Amino acid sequence: MYRYYITTPEMPAELELPTLALTESYGKNGASFKGHTFYGYREFTEALPDDTVAALGLVAGPSPVYHSIDEGSARTAHNMMSFSDYPEGQKTWEYRLNVDKASFLAASLKEKTDPLYHEKIDRLLASFSKRLAENFNVNSRIGCMCPSLMISGGSNFPVQKKRKQVAALEKNEKEYREIMGLLEKMRSVGTGGISSDDPNALEKLKERVEKLKKHQELMKAANAAIRLKNTEEGDRRLAELSFTPKEIEMLRTPEDAVLYSERYGCQSLLLQYCADCPVGKMTGKAATERPLPFATLRVRRMLKEAIKVADTLEEIAYDGVIDETEREDFAKALDFLRELENTITDMLLVGGAIKEAAPSPGKG
Repeated sequence: MYRYYITTPEMPAELELPTLALTESYGKNGASFKGHTFYGYREFTEALPDDTVAALGLVAGPSPVYHSIDEGSARTAHNMMSFSDYPEGQKTWEYRLNVDKASFLAASLKEKTDPLYHEKIDRLLASFSKRLAENFNVNSRIGCMCPSLMISGGSNFPVQKKRKQVAALEKNEKEYREIMGLLEKMRSVGTGGISSDDPNALEKLKERVEKLKKHQELMKAANAAIRLKNTEEGDRRLAELSFTPKEIEMLRTPEDAVLYSERYGCQSLLLQYCADCPVGKMTGKAATERPLPFATLRVRRMLKEAIKVADTLEEIAYDGVIDETEREDFAKALDFLRELENTITDMLLVGGAIKEAAPSPGKG
């Protein structure tokens, strides 16, 4: 069958069309389908010519697989809750509208994703259609468990049976929300990480690991080139690594290093800059000129405390996961390590000052 969704409130008249197999209406207000409002659809035994589709304002769409809905139970459940007449086929219509929307969504997603993911989208759609039918039928059976107070009257009302019914309805409603969540899973297919149920997961993982390895080697080589005292030689090596003159300039400029490190995922670049530059300020670096005795005592105290911090980090890292109970201790450990780094920088400043003040050999 070839399905075409109707985009105007008035059903288009047949011109010279193939055999009309089915017509379905979504009501006078229509239904929202992923950026469209459709008022129903028509299915034909043959595909319509493109100019006919355009002239009638139709949108081609998929013909989904439906599962049966127990209209008998749905009618009984309705009559046990309401004095109004049950619209014939109402539950089936509601179910099929949901499946139509899911099917149209799946077709739209398959147009945007790699064919590798199409099978998974189809599986999610099939699961949605089957589970939703089961959920609707269970809901109808639960509705038959006990009438409403309005229908039965207050005399000898089965309170316990009503409580069981309410509990069953709540459970089925939870299942319904999980089923509707399949649509979000469908939308995420092909846009996130590698799923364990992907038949090509191992191949994709290997490919990603190789890319990361190459990227890491590139960043190591770039970092080594930046640290060369001979800037001209460093720039030459960076050019050999395929860095453009603009990118080399960014590497050499502290103000641009934050942006560059984020773009290339190489945080180690930030550690090459001093405490006074924008990078140093962003990473919490600090340097204070202290008298030698104070700087020495500070180093001694920090190194003594570092053993305890190392033990804490070892306990946190034991299972390879930082859980909620460990986050605070981990943050404190990082703060300490930053302070330790600053302490070392202080000592290096003292050493630099002493070196500059020392008399040259042979002078006195």
